[in-house]
Amino acid sequence: MKREHTLHGPARYLPGTNIADVETSTVRAPDRHLASEGHLSEYVRQTGVVIGWDLGRDAMLSFVECSGGVGAGRAYHGRPMAEDNPKLRNQKA
Repeated sequence: MKREHTLHGPARYLPGTNIADVETSTVRAPDRHLASEGHLSEYVRQTGVVIGWDLGRDAMLSFVECSGGVGAGRAYHGRPMAEDNPKLRNQKA
């Protein structure tokens, strides 16, 4: 996997990244809570280190979505995110 492979998605974590630790830390202590609608929540956290590539750029943000509902259980999954990712437009830190 190379940086160029993420130009048009999907974002990728760098090899050796402990994804479970990164994403769990983001859900527990996010810098930003982007959405909370029905059964969907989105969280963003600045990691301080490059954890992957997004849109061909270094990604230092951890983005995590938490979804699911009553009876189905809740699950989260995430991806590395660059500061200029379109999803973050008009979002305040």
